[in-house]
Amino acid sequence: MQTLPIKLLSTKILEADIILDAKASDIDIECIPFIQITTLQDTDLNEKLISISNKKIRAIFTSSNAVKALQELLPKPPEWSYSTLEGRTLKSAASYFGPQKNTVTGHDGLSLAKGLVNEGDRVEKFFFCGNKRLDVLPDYLKEHGVQLEEVIVYKNEKIKKTITEKYSGILFFSPSAAKSFYSENPNEVGTLLFAFGESTKKALQTYSRNEIILNDEPNQAAFLEKIKKYFKHE
Repeated sequence: MQTLPIKLLSTKILEADIILDAKASDIDIECIPFIQITTLQDTDLNEKLISISNKKIRAIFTSSNAVKALQELLPKPPEWSYSTLEGRTLKSAASYFGPQKNTVTGHDGLSLAKGLVNEGDRVEKFFFCGNKRLDVLPDYLKEHGVQLEEVIVYKNEKIKKTITEKYSGILFFSPSAAKSFYSENPNEVGTLLFAFGESTKKALQTYSRNEIILNDEPNQAAFLEKIKKYFKHE
């Protein structure tokens, strides 16, 4: 049985209401980011965005970071339709483009790619992403004959940080965060790991044999509920 309050480490900054909700359940979450997101500032990229800003294209996102970076680069939203992951990415895209322009969503990259293939829309498709994006979506679309142009709009860079404190569990939200964490910190045997998404879980399995609790719903609130239920039944 865990001693209350339970102390967890999140490898990214969480929304303030998530932290407060956790604390109300005697779960203290300390947020220490292990990756840094920076919007690209590049002449070629700017020219590319200007050249397609007046086209009727489909913008595809698997990260809210890509939506936020695009918004910085194009403050006035183009008249594009869009397809995204559910949860925070969809919320960011709806805020930027407007909710009526959304077409296909998915809970992960593969389900989104399958939805795009099944839809059969021939409109030009552009995948806005970071420099360390996963291959799942573009590979699946390519395998099924769907043309896709990739546009990198942000950089994902490692933050070097050594952790000395002991935690009951560690929260990971991306494969790159897992890689960054374990490049500076040894595996702590027995520490519980929480993975946001299947790709993050697979990455963690390459670094640790510790128990991994998977959350496959693309939002932080669902992730917290998974954590609370685990410790409630510990």
